[in-house]
Formats: sequence, structure tokens, C-alpha cells
Amino acid sequence: MTCINPQYLVETAWLEAHLNDPALRILDCTVLFSTDPHGFQVANGREAWTQGHIPGSGFADLMQDLSDHNSPLPFMMPPATQFADAVVLENNNWSLTQLLAEELPLSLPLHE
Repeated sequence: MTCINPQYLVETAWLEAHLNDPALRILDCTVLFSTDPHGFQVANGREAWTQGHIPGSGFADLMQDLSDHNSPLPFMMPPATQFADAVVLENNNWSLTQLLAEELPLSLPLHE
């Protein structure tokens, strides 16, 4: 897969090396995809996150919190204020936030 902006991706080794960085906040935004007799189904990965996750990480609901509620299309980037409200869950002093998804190759650093 070709990435247009590879500088915005991090390797798992980098993430492991920075787990104790107080300026880093990791938010899991996994979405689970499946099919059943009724068709294609999507669900947020909150339950999977509660069963096991990267130490110190939080969960951000990609389908609700990190998607534009006014768009007729799913998973569209929300307005900046909605996005900021979703990623600033407990503390706004982080200088770097990592969003990751277990099912999809998604890890985006977000700088202040």
C-alpha cells in the first residue's frame, strides 16, 4: 500500500518506546466489520478495547465521535471542533495523540 504522507504514521516499535511519554495520548478507534445474512455490519470496538488494550490508552468511537454527523457518508472527517472535543477526553496538555485501529491500518499522529 502506498501512503501519501508516511511522515504521519508511526511504527509499533516507536509506539512501544514512547508509551510512558506524558505528552502522548493513545486513542483506539477500532471499528469491527462483519457480514451476516442481512449484509454488511459495522460496530465500534469499545467492547474489545475493554477486554484488552494498550496500557494507558483510551477509546474514541470512530463511528460517532470522530465522524461528521452532518455527512450522508459514513466515516467522514468531522468539523475541527467536534474532532477536538472527541480527542481531548481528559486532559488537553498532550502534544501528540495517536489514533489507532486494530482492524484497519490506521495510526495518525495529531500535533497541537
